Amino acid sequence: MAFIFFLTPTYRHWMLLLFLQVLCEVESVKETIRKIDDILKPGGHVYFMEHIASPKGTWQRSFQDMVNPLHRFVAGGCNCNRDSLEILKTSTDWDVIAWTYEHFKVMMGNFVCGLAMKKIKQDRVDQ
Repeated sequence: MAFIFFLTPTYRHWMLLLFLQVLCEVESVKETIRKIDDILKPGGHVYFMEHIASPKGTWQRSFQDMVNPLHRFVAGGCNCNRDSLEILKTSTDWDVIAWTYEHFKVMMGNFVCGLAMKKIKQDRVDQ
């Protein structure tokens, strides 16, 4: 993932990127997705597999929030309380399809797999 931050928008030729439990470790999910959006070609795909936080207001989420500083230290920077899927859906105008695996938990959070596609902007011609 680190190489992405050194690329400039002139390298907008990426058609396919793969995230495998990446968003839990980056400093800022929104900033990372913004940079990915800069280098992803229109129509490009991002395939992802991420663990996500339990819903806010649940005891599981309260526990994740409480243990996250220790978990981040022990797990090499992984944040167990990230709303990565929600941020991915709301930070861009990408089309996002995700499957949640509720029977596979990471620190009591669900595991999601999915596909995000950057929309192709169509020039409108007024008649």
